[in-house]
Amino acid sequence: MAKILNLDELAPEEKQLKLKGEGYSMKEMSVDDFISITRKAEKIEKDSTDMPMSDRVEFLMDMVCDSFPTCPRDDLRGLNLEQLNAIIEFARGDMDKEAKEGDEKGKK
Repeated sequence: MAKILNLDELAPEEKQLKLKGEGYSMKEMSVDDFISITRKAEKIEKDSTDMPMSDRVEFLMDMVCDSFPTCPRDDLRGLNLEQLNAIIEFARGDMDKEAKEGDEKGKK
């Protein structure tokens, strides 16, 4: 009998960002996306002393826009830095527990 690796079973659960009452699905990151983002992040770390803070924040905005492509960039620009960082942590998976807890509280 053949062994089968069903990659469809490994698909991550969908993540959604809610902003201004609208839900925006997170794009699943491919290996190519991961490599591209990692290279940009490494460049920023390497050049951080010479790179203006505005360029670093623009990079973070690009990362969020790439992760949530249907979310209007202008809406994201209206956020404060704490909100932008929360989105980044959520996209990386750092906030899975907090998001799930918030969702459960919202259902009560």
